[in-house]
Parts: sequence; structure tokens; C-alpha cells
Amino acid sequence: MPDKAGTAWLAAIVASTDLIATPYQATLAQGAVLRLFALPAFTVKLHWHARYHEEAGNRWLRGVCAHLFRQKMINSAD
Repeated sequence: MPDKAGTAWLAAIVASTDLIATPYQATLAQGAVLRLFALPAFTVKLHWHARYHEEAGNRWLRGVCAHLFRQKMINSAD
């Protein structure tokens, strides 16, 4: 679990740059400020090395990612 100094360090970087962070829930429980904002539309692309194209684990992961993003797009259209 990150300590309060780690949380302050993360908050300082995010506050002073155009970077974003995806912290663990434990970080937020320590008092980090969470600001939600809308992201501009973007295209999601998956890339992988040709040697992993037929590899079962890689195919499974690509399928999970594609399903999740498709589901998000369907839910966003409602």
C-alpha cells in the first residue's frame, strides 16, 4: 500500500503536468483528490507481434479487450 508521501508525490505530478494517473483504490483511501473529467473521443487499437497472433493466451486477452471496449461503446451510445 502506498504511503502518504507517495500519494502527495503522485498528486503533485498530476497537478503540474498534462499527465493522468490511474491509482489503486488504496491510494484514494489515503485522501488523494479524485477529479473526473470527460476525455475526447479516441480510437482504441490493439497491436501485437506476428509470432503471438495464434498464441492462445494472447488471443484470449485480445478478445477480452475487444469485448470490453465494444461493451463500453454500446453503453455510451445509450
